Amino acid sequence: MTAGTDLVVIPPTGEVVALDAPTDELAAAVALVQTLEADLKDARTSLRDELIRRLDHENRRSAQVGSWLLEADAPPKAYDAGELAEFLAGLVAEGKISQAAMDACLKREVSWKPVKRELSKLAGTLDPEDAIRLLALDRPTGRARGLKVREAAS
Repeated sequence: MTAGTDLVVIPPTGEVVALDAPTDELAAAVALVQTLEADLKDARTSLRDELIRRLDHENRRSAQVGSWLLEADAPPKAYDAGELAEFLAGLVAEGKISQAAMDACLKREVSWKPVKRELSKLAGTLDPEDAIRLLALDRPTGRARGLKVREAAS
């Protein structure tokens, strides 16, 4: 909204809409803004995904590119709690870890909840074959990764 007036400027188009315009014109303006929002969101997603792909290609989570600092979130991954419980119970049964170690790696709620910090520590203590099997249970979740883009200090 323009300061001190009853006008709204639609930023990408520069179109000016008076708030006292007929209702159908206001509705059309809202529909236009909704379409622009969706288009901008799609464009942002495509650009973000490409920047993350480039950072991943360089095996980096952050970079300064020209006057821009890029910081990507870690790829989202999650353990399947049931599958993890079964795997850890097998290690307990084989005497490779204690029940206390298993309990530290899984938090009992309504179902098992993996405790990533404990699982990372456990992976470091297992023989390589079991560590590989454990880490293979941590899978991508499909959640979109965040990306911060800001101007770098001069």
